Amino acid sequence: MKKSEWLIALLLIGMGIGCMIVSAAFYRSDMVLVAGRIFKKACMIMMAAGVLGGVLYYWLRNRKGRS
Repeated sequence: MKKSEWLIALLLIGMGIGCMIVSAAFYRSDMVLVAGRIFKKACMIMMAAGVLGGVLYYWLRNRKGRS
């Protein structure tokens, strides 16, 4: 798969996870504050995973160039 296809796949997966989190939050309780906390926590986890993946990719890419 090309990089653009991977990006599209990851975006669709992220949107699906976001929809499921919002749906689950409103199913358990109709309080918007609870949904906000769950959504914020999920976004922080996804952001941390993205940053970690980016750093790892950058490190591996630069490491291969030196060899």
